[in-house]
Amino acid sequence: MRDFDQNAFCPKCGFDKIHSMFIPSGKAIYGDAADRHGTSWNPVDRIERRCERCFFEWDELPLDAIKEPTP
Repeated sequence: MRDFDQNAFCPKCGFDKIHSMFIPSGKAIYGDAADRHGTSWNPVDRIERRCERCFFEWDELPLDAIKEPTP
């Protein structure tokens, strides 16, 4: 998952109007988000992003997220 970028463009259509919502870990998630994550609860803190033009959704890590070391 990428780090949060307040200047991000939609990776699907390139639009620059992006809605952001912080979702804390342990919070129940429903609908498409539950299907997308394969669970009914949020395992990690994340920022849900949604394009205001094409409604594509993706997640980004909060800036204070603990990063796992890469091998």
